[in-house]
Amino acid sequence: MSKLNKTLINGVFNEAQNLAIAAPYDYSALSVQGVFTDTTPDADTGIVPGVAEVSTLTPDTQANTVNGDQFIVYDRAGLHYSIWLNPTGEGVAPTGALYLSATAQIEVDLTAIGTKEVSTITAEALATLDTGDYFVVHTPGGDSHAVYVAKAGSDAAPTGAVYVAAENKYRIPLHGDYFTGTTAIHVAAELKEVLDATGFATDFTIVDNEDGTLSITCNYAGDTAAAEVHDATDSGAGNFLAATATPGALGGTVASVCDTIITACGSTLDGIFTLADNTTNVGFTAVIEGATTNAVAKDEDEDAAGTITAATTAAGVDGASAGGDDFYVSAHTYETGTIVQLSTTGTLPAGLATVTDYYIIDKSADRIQFATTLANAKAGTAIDITDTGTGNSTVTATALDSVSATLQHSDDGTNWLATSSTQTIDAPDNNADDFIWEVATRGAQRYRVALAHTKGQLTARITAFAY
Repeated sequence: MSKLNKTLINGVFNEAQNLAIAAPYDYSALSVQGVFTDTTPDADTGIVPGVAEVSTLTPDTQANTVNGDQFIVYDRAGLHYSIWLNPTGEGVAPTGALYLSATAQIEVDLTAIGTKEVSTITAEALATLDTGDYFVVHTPGGDSHAVYVAKAGSDAAPTGAVYVAAENKYRIPLHGDYFTGTTAIHVAAELKEVLDATGFATDFTIVDNEDGTLSITCNYAGDTAAAEVHDATDSGAGNFLAATATPGALGGTVASVCDTIITACGSTLDGIFTLADNTTNVGFTAVIEGATTNAVAKDEDEDAAGTITAATTAAGVDGASAGGDDFYVSAHTYETGTIVQLSTTGTLPAGLATVTDYYIIDKSADRIQFATTLANAKAGTAIDITDTGTGNSTVTATALDSVSATLQHSDDGTNWLATSSTQTIDAPDNNADDFIWEVATRGAQRYRVALAHTKGQLTARITAFAY
């Protein structure tokens, strides 16, 4: 009965190898079959200089921009990046699938190029204020913040319709241990201290003018409803005073929006895209040459284009890439370590030369790199390509050369002796050389096929039969 009938090695090799064979301990006869096929790839021709894709983002003015409008741009690897606009600073991030799956999500807050509304609230002395007097300030998005005073712990909130409808409500206690002052200056200081410790400070910045007035600046750009003052039931204005010191506005031009986009992208896109401020649009040039998915513009929900215009001004072309230090070879069959030489109808990319052996790095299914030594190829240390060259380049693998195979045995796994004669492998063009080594009687526990190999790419299949 056969104790072993198994293909132990089946792979592609481009350097000397020792292919181990594990034989069962109690075999009486061993037969080893080696099938060797020259699988050196054919020459790959017509590799053109790669071209980087260039896309443009054309925004509208700040006033016309809609929150969540986004620009989706892709790199050569297929990763995409979302740049989304927040015209007032009050907006929320997009919710679409492209945004959520983006490698980077960059918010462009346009607040700084607009004008923020500033309201002045004038307080009165404690004796003048009535419990329930309140004022209301607004954000550009329409959120209302109502602030009322309570002169006693039992004082109820206002019942006026404006107060009831406000999205955000705040109680300012002007009694007991909470408050011991009496003047308008004391009241204003208490208003600021309490409000700065609440959610009010998220949307507004308060400056105490130390004269009984507060300057309340909305943290978002844009026009808002004017500040309001009411008594507890909205039957009168109460005892606060309100005025608009600076009207809010969305005044950012297209040029200032472009400037802000470039600033917001900052270092996030460094090494992926080079950005250019073209005054009326922002250019995105992929750092790594090659074909990419075209950039697109989307609104917040990704069911329309929004107010951004996306365009491809230069289509990417696969080929020799300086940014990627690689060549595009569709569905290549090179293995890392295969020796090749290069030729061209023009000039090779800088860093490479003709009549020179290079070692392939199998970077991906469609891309190869070049190394100066086999060790560098195995380590993934590629030659730095600094331009894309000119003309058409050709990659030619060196032919199979000086290949032989020997069955060896060892008793200790260190010292190896030839079990049979060396076989020369010379089958070109995908024709196989088939050798069978016979071991008539049990001689050792450890066997291997020693493959001597200098150039070319070889597929080896080693099958052992033991009885």
